[in-house]
Amino acid sequence: MSLELPLLLEQSKVVSPPYIGDFRVDASVLDKFPSGTKVISAHHFGQSAWTVTARLVLSLPDGTKTRYFIKSAPGSHGRTMMEGEFNAMSELYKWAPDFVPKPHVWGKYDAKEPEAYFFLAEYIEMHEGMPDPDNLCSRLARLHRESVSPTGKFGFQVSTCQGRVPQLVQWESNWTTFFIKLLQNVISQDFDVNGYWEDMDTVGKRFVEQVVPRLLDALVEGGPIQSIPTRTICTTNTDTYNLYNKRSEPRKEWEDRNRLYSIYYNVIYSVNHTTSGTAVRQQAYSDMYYLIDKYASFEPNQGPPKIEKDQMAVLPSEKNHNLGAGSDGHSDSE
Repeated sequence: MSLELPLLLEQSKVVSPPYIGDFRVDASVLDKFPSGTKVISAHHFGQSAWTVTARLVLSLPDGTKTRYFIKSAPGSHGRTMMEGEFNAMSELYKWAPDFVPKPHVWGKYDAKEPEAYFFLAEYIEMHEGMPDPDNLCSRLARLHRESVSPTGKFGFQVSTCQGRVPQLVQWESNWTTFFIKLLQNVISQDFDVNGYWEDMDTVGKRFVEQVVPRLLDALVEGGPIQSIPTRTICTTNTDTYNLYNKRSEPRKEWEDRNRLYSIYYNVIYSVNHTTSGTAVRQQAYSDMYYLIDKYASFEPNQGPPKIEKDQMAVLPSEKNHNLGAGSDGHSDSE
């Protein structure tokens, strides 16, 4: 994909098209609209490490002008990304149409070189700064309360990606089983991408075998867990979120579950960002060790070495998705 993406980006550039802009609109995109739809403008828009993105203004046959955001990615992996995002966004929009952009369609470009796929959604004007916490958290909490899995299980009907990394989201009836498979998959990918780390392997296996079941099985003691996809919220808004959606029992273990879930996102971050992922990989290792010490400690002098603070790699602030959040960079929606 690394070689195909620059080619796709180059192929998407156009000079003096029959519309305003610099983005080449593939014929397959207009095929998804009523005959007679025309491009008013098409500009490259935004930045992405693994997709090509643009903003389109289209004129429909009835004269209506509509704006869309389009992203595209090459190869079979691009298909996984675009199909997964369309289906995931469609599910979110079904339950919260006032919270996410309306997805329109996904498809394959007619252009043969490189093979590429696209996802088209409603264009939403973006603004700098943080959203209003009450507005954000009340809507997110409502989504978490009201959405229902179509199968009554945990997972999704197609593969989805975090960044460029495919997630293992096959349906499972048990939340603990689902999360263990999800985590084991990204740890395996991390070893493939960033190299095998024996200490991480040792700590990870103990964490998966003893800590994850201990913390997540306890959730079902108060009743079944709602079967909805895994989600995250920024910890800067956790207190506000909890005003609208109370923490699940056992509440005293909420912070530990929060740390447990953040481990997954730190590992998958290190897979996505191979040149800057060492710090979050180490953070995941340290968070696993913290929870192991609390729930399934090694025998004295039996565990691998811990990483001291002065040994931790430093993630540049512009790349730090946990800045200001410490090890609790993500929160579950229980």
